[in-house]
Amino acid sequence: MEPTRPNAPERREAGSLSIDRLPPLRPCAPSHLRGGARPPRRLPGLLLALLGLACSRQKAAAAPSGPRLDRTLSAPEGRFELLAGEQEALLGLARRAVAAAAAGGEPVAPDAELLRRFPRLAATRAAFVTLKEGGELRGCIGSLVAHEPLAADVAQNALFAARYDSRFTPVRPEEVAGIEISISVLDVPRPLPLAGEALLVALAKDHPGVILDVGGRRSTFLPEVWEELPAPAPFLAALCRKQGSPEDCWRRPEARFQSYGAQYFGEERRR
Repeated sequence: MEPTRPNAPERREAGSLSIDRLPPLRPCAPSHLRGGARPPRRLPGLLLALLGLACSRQKAAAAPSGPRLDRTLSAPEGRFELLAGEQEALLGLARRAVAAAAAGGEPVAPDAELLRRFPRLAATRAAFVTLKEGGELRGCIGSLVAHEPLAADVAQNALFAARYDSRFTPVRPEEVAGIEISISVLDVPRPLPLAGEALLVALAKDHPGVILDVGGRRSTFLPEVWEELPAPAPFLAALCRKQGSPEDCWRRPEARFQSYGAQYFGEERRR
């Protein structure tokens, strides 16, 4: 059971069917894609949260030479958009955090030199970190609400995805080299005051990230989940299941929706 921390920012399993009753954080995909909310708590110099992950030890694998893909999903004009060098820096930071988590070492934090070279990584932004192994989801945790510098959020979510995603065993040292990392930097969620057919039409057109609140439960899918669930009705049904509600919960009068865009980028597939 995920611990509740009343005043702490919420971390979420991005691609899982977990139940959320915490404040604001979680997305990835349906059960076979898993991902989760990061439960927060403060550890030496870092904001941590406990979900259900663990650790071991190994040297960090070399960071990739550059981002594999960069997709801006459902993004408004004037958005905060990272350049290639900034993306690469975040992916390298995330990889070091995953390696440290697997090695059972100290949490990785962005250093002053990184922020000097890429000052925009100190902007307060929310992000999700997704881990895959052999093309299959291995962990996914992030923040829906921006509450700390982007670089710090990425480092901590990478640690949580590797060690505390309760749907997976912790990443082992021997797995690190084969883990593929991707990052989604989120826009600020906005209310989506639609229902029924109008909601389905809007989602089919824009394919945004979606947050669903029903009866005190909350769940979310990142924009890239549309690649797995391209039709709006099955997408919403899976979002209901993710929070532990009936598949038609999105049709209830009390259902409330928010939408958001994201910039998504990742490493080359690692074998």
